[in-house]
This record gives sequence, structure tokens and C-alpha cells, in this order.
Amino acid sequence: MDASYPLLVVLELIPPNPQDLTSTYLIKNASVATVDAGSALLTQIACSLLEAYQQYQLALVEVIKLLELNLTVIGEESKEDALWDVLLQIRADVSYWKTEKEDLEAAFSCAERSLEAAAEAAHIAGATYAGMAASERLFSAKARLREARDKVEESESVLRKLEVETIEKTIDHQKKEEAKKVAARKENTVIEEELTQDESDHSPS
Repeated sequence: MDASYPLLVVLELIPPNPQDLTSTYLIKNASVATVDAGSALLTQIACSLLEAYQQYQLALVEVIKLLELNLTVIGEESKEDALWDVLLQIRADVSYWKTEKEDLEAAFSCAERSLEAAAEAAHIAGATYAGMAASERLFSAKARLREARDKVEESESVLRKLEVETIEKTIDHQKKEEAKKVAARKENTVIEEELTQDESDHSPS
């Protein structure tokens, strides 16, 4: 054979069996394809949401650590200022990942409803396995997300308590400082009155 000519492969075209092109068959195939597409969408959103949960929790943990440290330096202005500068940066991350999380949660809810409807349609169309597989994927995704969400909610609860404690201790410190100032003013007033009285006693009549 002349090597200059490419090897040709002849494929035999098999015409479709008309019996396979019934509406029932086509609906079943379409339902399976719809389930596959819905599963792919759900999986992608679930992965992105899981990442958002993890990043959000990491940011929350950083804020918690900084607030705990701040409780030990209340009243030390320079240290408080330095900590709050860092806190503002970390809180920006918290805000970003919280918004990202909420958007993805909304998207996941839509994908969940879509996949549930597709799985039900597949089951009705006779594609029972596709419907069961979709339900299992959905159950697995929700279980993983629930675990991550529980950790986030726990961190949010700790943060709320710390924020309340920080406010209470800051107010308490401010009250003590104000009480010291009031006491100092009273003491100065007494001293001034004593000095005035001494001057009056020693002044020539």
C-alpha cells in the first residue's frame, strides 16, 4: 500500500430502529439527560457553597480571636487601635463571604427544586435508576453542606456573645474612667477651696 495515502476506515451506518423512537423512549432519554444536567448544576453549586462556608468560618474565627485579644487590652488605647485596624480588614472578608454564602444558598435552593422535579419526572418516565441516583446525590450534598453550616452557625453564635461582652466591658471601662475624672474634679475643687480659705485666713484684715 502506498504510504502517501491515508488509511480510510469505513463505518457502517446503522439506521435507527423505529421502535426505539417512540415518544415513551424519547421522554425517558430526555428525562435522564435532564437529571444529569440538574445533578451537574447542583454539584457545582454545592462545591462552591462548601468553599464559601469554609472561607466564611475561617474569617469568623479570626474575628473571634481578635475580639478575645481585645478584651485583654481594653483601656490601652494604642493596642486597641492596632487591633481594630486589623479587625476592620478581617470584617471586610467576613462581609464578602457572608454575601457569597447567601447568594449560593439561594442558587442551591433553586437547583435543589429543579433536580427534585427532574428526578420525579424521570421516575414517572420509567428512568427509575436516574431518579434514585439524583435523590442520593442531593441527600449527600445536603448532608455535607449541613455539617459545614452547623460549624458556621456555631462560630456566629460565639462571635455574637463576644461582641456583647466587648460592648459591656467597654461601657464598664468608660464608666470607671468617667468616675475617676469626676472624683479628680471633686478633689481639685476641694483643694482649690482649701487654698482659697488659707489665703483668706492669712490676708490682712
